[in-house]
Amino acid sequence: MCVLLVETAKPLFDRLHSGYLSYPSGHMASSAAALTVAALVFRRLPVWGAWTLVMLGTAAGLVAMNYHYPTDTIGGFGLALGVVLPLAVLADVLCARRVRTGAARTRPKVMLG
Repeated sequence: MCVLLVETAKPLFDRLHSGYLSYPSGHMASSAAALTVAALVFRRLPVWGAWTLVMLGTAAGLVAMNYHYPTDTIGGFGLALGVVLPLAVLADVLCARRVRTGAARTRPKVMLG
């Protein structure tokens, strides 16, 4: 989903860096999306610390290697979070609903009298 949105957005923004469309950064969006999903799976504080360091390192590396402007990486990062986090909430809600309805079907019936 993130890559599709990046490829759709790049021509709309029409921002060039070294002759290529650069905003939002697809490099940053794809790595941020993948690592955010992994961090959400583990849900531990040290994982979020590592996630932060990797995100900052990825953004700094893309800028240092002259692939992107700093704002390109911020845009890619924001796009990834804007896709992954709402989908994670939706998955949690649907899973909770499925568990509730499944539990209701499997309860034994109590006979009174």
